[in-house]
Amino acid sequence: MRKTLTALVAVLAIAPAGCARTPDNANTEKYPPEAKTNFVNKCTSEAAKTSPGGDEAQRKKSCECVVDELEKRLPYDRKQGVDSFKDADTAIRDGKPVPASVNDDLKAARDTCGQRG
Repeated sequence: MRKTLTALVAVLAIAPAGCARTPDNANTEKYPPEAKTNFVNKCTSEAAKTSPGGDEAQRKKSCECVVDELEKRLPYDRKQGVDSFKDADTAIRDGKPVPASVNDDLKAARDTCGQRG
């Protein structure tokens, strides 16, 4: 009886730890610096193409704002689903459309940063 009670207490003590895990879709993982740098470089380059002239430093600052906003809104990677920063980046590089939910986050980030596009 004592062994059974001890085993039950151990199971009850361990069980909440498994239930308290962070969900896969929680935005708790910081974007890797390399991913942020690549985004800012690509964003700045594209902004220069669509709006020639202007201030390069301001374009870069705006793109940094967008990636910082995305980091607040959008998980970097998910084990399931296709609506993470990493999934969107892969889709863009492969010439595929970005998932609608990611587009919504991108638009919100651009709006917050005052960026057109």
